[in-house]
Amino acid sequence: MRGLEDVWMYAEARAPAEDALAAAVEAARRGGATLTVVGAIGRSEDRVFQTSFGREVMRMVREDREARARNLAEMARPSLPPGRTRWRVLEGEVPWHSVVLHAIAQAPDLLVVPARGEDPFGSDSVTQHLFRKCPAPVWAVHSGRPPFPRRVLAAVDPGAPRSVERDLARRVLELARRIGGAGPLEL
Repeated sequence: MRGLEDVWMYAEARAPAEDALAAAVEAARRGGATLTVVGAIGRSEDRVFQTSFGREVMRMVREDREARARNLAEMARPSLPPGRTRWRVLEGEVPWHSVVLHAIAQAPDLLVVPARGEDPFGSDSVTQHLFRKCPAPVWAVHSGRPPFPRRVLAAVDPGAPRSVERDLARRVLELARRIGGAGPLEL
């Protein structure tokens, strides 16, 4: 998978992440990319979070997200060259929105997310939002399935010629082809 420089894996709080991490590690390894494990925290405007109890709850949530991202990055570290694994925790109103805003600013080559449910698009709202809003190609990896599948569904909007949508559609199709590897692929 040549041409990748920056692969992200979103460690969403409730989804099992091991298979998505394995896919992200392999994509980064094949492409010579850096892997960044990203966690995110939503801020609440609720008054309870302005109390000492609420601040303590948010501190515990932050520590949990940091520990999850750090642990996943540590699991990935032995599979990648030194210095090619990192982690970070983002904070904003809504966790998935923070990931999208950060992706707009940082332009990763690929965002790998753990998918929940049996729907090939990921039945959870987090995956749906990332598919629709993230400017980078998003790869939803289902637990218990081969990380580099023989069948790949690439959802694209071809857009107008020379448009951002057309460029993203090309990137998505190229990555979908690469994800399938060298064997036969149904795209």
